[in-house]
Amino acid sequence: IGKRLQDNDATMDGKTVTIARDIDMSKYAWIPVTYSNYSSTVTFNGNGHKITGLNSISINDGKNQNYTGVFFGQEPSLATMTVNDLTFEGDCHVYAAGDTWLYVAGIFANGGHLNGVTNKVNVAINGSAKYAYVYGSGFSVFDFNNSGIDNTVTIGNFKADSLSGYGIGAGIMNGSVKNSYSNLNLVFSDKASVGKFVFRGLVGSGITMAANYYYGGNITNAPQTDDIYGISQNATAVNAPLFSYITPLTQEGMGNDDFLSAV
Repeated sequence: IGKRLQDNDATMDGKTVTIARDIDMSKYAWIPVTYSNYSSTVTFNGNGHKITGLNSISINDGKNQNYTGVFFGQEPSLATMTVNDLTFEGDCHVYAAGDTWLYVAGIFANGGHLNGVTNKVNVAINGSAKYAYVYGSGFSVFDFNNSGIDNTVTIGNFKADSLSGYGIGAGIMNGSVKNSYSNLNLVFSDKASVGKFVFRGLVGSGITMAANYYYGGNITNAPQTDDIYGISQNATAVNAPLFSYITPLTQEGMGNDDFLSAV
């Protein structure tokens, strides 16, 4: 399926992929699926199964804006992809080099309608970039409903002028976040060197409604910042805990801080 999407994605247009059992990928090196046809529509029905043992290595040369997704690859992949009732587990190792933008997503590089999807893929980032962005799900998502993020992103020996983290994504494209959560844990190692740090527990912008959503992850050893929102700067929240403008974010992290408050 991945090869068909990469070689000629039109052959998958309108197709539905049904996953009938759990899939263990631990014995294989995984290359994320990529395709670039915005008009192709593909649906993955997971039927409550898991794809485990994903082991992805991404090397970004720094010559372009680099998008990395653990299961589905670089932008503009997945603009019209739908994934239902599927859990992803594994590890992604990202090595960046150069003075450019780096976009690292949990599962999908960009786009997608997600329902009943859980991301348990852990990510490690090393190298350098001018601007770095980390997403629990993907860069921009159409919908994120009945879904969750349960992973850890480790900023290792990595240098960047700025790093922005998002519990789900940079934005929701005319869609919604409902009955979902993000436990994205963002850990900065002692070798991480990041200038400005920004964090949004949900998304950066582009969403009008977040119903029954919460962010419950931890941010550890991050640079001090006052630019943190639990939801986003322009979201209407219904039954969604949020925090806003924690000042300062201590070097000890915020794992034990009581930063959630009911709306």
